[in-house]
Amino acid sequence: MPGVIDTPTSQSDCKDGQQVDVLLSTYNGEKHLREQLNSVLSQTYQNLNVIVRDDGSSDATILVLKEEQSKDSRIQIINDDLGNLGPARSFMTLLRYSISPFVMFCDQDDVWRNNKIELSIAAICGKSQTAPCLVQSDLEVVSENLSLISDSYISRHNLPCHNTFADLLVQNNVTGCTVLFNAELRKVALQYRPSYMVMHDGWLALLASLYGHVVMIDEPLIKYRQHGGNAVGSRRLAEKIFDRIKSPKKMLALYAGSELQARELDNLRRISNYTPHKKEAAELADYLSYCNGGLLKRLSFFFHSKYQKQPFLTNLLYRLMFVLLTFSRINKAK
Repeated sequence: MPGVIDTPTSQSDCKDGQQVDVLLSTYNGEKHLREQLNSVLSQTYQNLNVIVRDDGSSDATILVLKEEQSKDSRIQIINDDLGNLGPARSFMTLLRYSISPFVMFCDQDDVWRNNKIELSIAAICGKSQTAPCLVQSDLEVVSENLSLISDSYISRHNLPCHNTFADLLVQNNVTGCTVLFNAELRKVALQYRPSYMVMHDGWLALLASLYGHVVMIDEPLIKYRQHGGNAVGSRRLAEKIFDRIKSPKKMLALYAGSELQARELDNLRRISNYTPHKKEAAELADYLSYCNGGLLKRLSFFFHSKYQKQPFLTNLLYRLMFVLLTFSRINKAK
């Protein structure tokens, strides 16, 4: 299929028209929510459910959801008493309600291309469904009124188009609102509840890379709206660095995240029913050997490690923080 980077390695066992669960976590999203829901419900691929959990909105988000639900029975609203969990834990909570063969994450304020699901299904069906598999795509970065800022999020941030497991260990290059994944990846994810993860999308991408496949569709399938309320967003590198250096303690905690997450991944590996790829398992062990080492070991990571963030300045700052974490208690939970 044009635009897909990853050659199929085995015959697909997908069946035509299988159902897709679209998981949507909302939080004070009334302004753009109708437009997003319309872009999902009007897809060329129609066999879908939209499973929504609100994360404690104080605006009219719930009212909008109920109004849209009255128009389309494919919308299911989850009511629980868990309160505000934040995006990562809210999406992982939603995952427990999914039972369909395929799953997607959906943000509340973007606009999907009308064939996003169709192209994602075609891409994942190039892989055997007996292994965990995740498909991601590029994004168009747009302003709040959908004016084009960049036709490629990946190019805008100088990210690798095809991520290795080593890349994903230190940098989340997978944007959750682009992904579709299969039931096997959901099974792996629900085997173990990590006490720490950087974000839900990065965690799922690591699991797919360790146990199965990550497939890239090299074209934008989403208009990724930028506004003041973005949970993550598409800020320029200089903005991100400036925010981080304002609080050295918070910056250390941020850069310790990949280490804490790698330890959680290793915990899952020890109890999982799935067998990891040998190369990726070795890379996880190698990375943790740097994390658990002293100053000299961390200095060797600075000069020789293959675990790279992008772009160059981000990688340089990360390596500096990696060495400084030798003297911090943040990374000591092993």
